[in-house]
Amino acid sequence: MTALPSGSPPQSGASCSGALRRILVIKTGALGDFIQAFGPFQAIRNAHPNASIVLLTGKAFVTLGQESGFFDEVLTDPRPKALHLGQWLRFLRTLRPYRFQRVYDLQRKNRQYWLWQGLKYGLPKDQKLEWSGVFKGCDFYQPDRKTDHRHGMDKIAEQLAIAGLPGVPPADLSGLQKDLSAFAPLPADFALLVPGAAPTRPKKKWPAADYGQLAQKLLDHNITPIVIGTETERDAIQALRAICPAALDFSGRTDFGHLVSLATQARFAIGNDTGPMHLFAAAGCPLLVLYSADSDPQMTLPRNSHPDRPVHFLQCPDLRDLSLDQVWEQVRTMFLSL
Repeated sequence: MTALPSGSPPQSGASCSGALRRILVIKTGALGDFIQAFGPFQAIRNAHPNASIVLLTGKAFVTLGQESGFFDEVLTDPRPKALHLGQWLRFLRTLRPYRFQRVYDLQRKNRQYWLWQGLKYGLPKDQKLEWSGVFKGCDFYQPDRKTDHRHGMDKIAEQLAIAGLPGVPPADLSGLQKDLSAFAPLPADFALLVPGAAPTRPKKKWPAADYGQLAQKLLDHNITPIVIGTETERDAIQALRAICPAALDFSGRTDFGHLVSLATQARFAIGNDTGPMHLFAAAGCPLLVLYSADSDPQMTLPRNSHPDRPVHFLQCPDLRDLSLDQVWEQVRTMFLSL
């Protein structure tokens, strides 16, 4: 890669002839979407091996973007509000000196039209800013219609194909793996449980008490349940461990790299439709994802980086009506072969 000195955008006046040398990629989240974008990130890097590629992302994903190995620099998106001219001007003053030649908007927002116009303003007459996105008028336009219920990654793959990128590889998270000695000794056979979800999406959560009973069933079959989550999910995890005290609680102790490493060693993972499940799938872990009517697995189901390792799902309009027996039957059939 052609690395940029930290905080030093490219010098003005550089020619844009020949291969593209200054590229911006926009992907701000959420976590599941960001993880699945590792395949598109790789496709962009493959297509522009000698370019300086900058990622614009949300604050929560700056470190993940830096550790991914795809980008020369990672910038934080301040998300200026539509009518706050001052915020937009400060944002544009940060980006304009880079004189990007192409932007891949993987966040796929119509509001980026104004960013495109702002970045084009003041460019030399012989320099063009190409844009791959979903608003009419951009150079590589792929409409994002509400009636298009394809998986989000299929839409992005088509978007990149329109821009001339031939294929999107599976997400590769191997570079994120971290040492797990702080968790040693790990059980010889374990499964990951993810009982949480975004605090704003309570309908996406299967009841914690049911996770507790599921954890006990796993333990009865000599599979140690390891519970993953954040401090905001403390109540659910405590409710789970009240039923299965032997479940190991790793909540609040893992970063993205730890989760990738755990996923490569776990027999499988079971959880709600939430970001860590996408990370586990991209790391190659077999999954069972529990869906309510709040999201559509056709559009959001995690994709495993290993095609021979299954991603299964169960959907019930209200997850409170999804019985333990239904979940256990899937676990038994898919993962235990009992």
